[in-house]
Amino acid sequence: MKKKRTTQLKSLHTLPNKGVSSPSAPIGTMSLAEKELESELKVLRFQLGEMEKQYRVESILCVFLLETGCRITEALQIQSKDIDSLGRVKIKGLKGSESRIVYSTEAKAYMLGCKKNNIPVFSDFNRFHIYRVCKRYGIGKAYNENKVMSVTHYFRHISSLISRQVCEGNFEIQRMLGHKNEKSTNYYV
Repeated sequence: MKKKRTTQLKSLHTLPNKGVSSPSAPIGTMSLAEKELESELKVLRFQLGEMEKQYRVESILCVFLLETGCRITEALQIQSKDIDSLGRVKIKGLKGSESRIVYSTEAKAYMLGCKKNNIPVFSDFNRFHIYRVCKRYGIGKAYNENKVMSVTHYFRHISSLISRQVCEGNFEIQRMLGHKNEKSTNYYV
């Protein structure tokens, strides 16, 4: 039986270059899917680094989406009162899902600054602005034979794939993504 890992995921920018699989697993034993994910994360790290030079808050939002698996509309609705003193964020459930608490190591300082100064978190933006900025930096992916690049669920896909590396079943990923049923989660993993 597989031993359950309870360690927290490292932030996107501090993921080791040797892969997102078990730290004790040699690089040569990584599966093709793990190698592809690691390659995609390297490209994404670069793209977000480039974005940060001109769009600092937008890049923080993207990293927040990646680390938490939140929907973009959930993140855009965060208010300073939704952030606790440790930087954890209460996400109001959408699409009939329950509210949940999420945490982002990379966005923590920004979130706590918004809370301290009682300023809007990401409400200066709408999802279309974020889509345009992401597409400008090549962030996104075409899914299911689509020719059009999707930004909408890209961060949720990557987040769930990273989580899949450390979670035994889909239940934890289902809760993280805020899905009501496992069928929706299976689309991402």
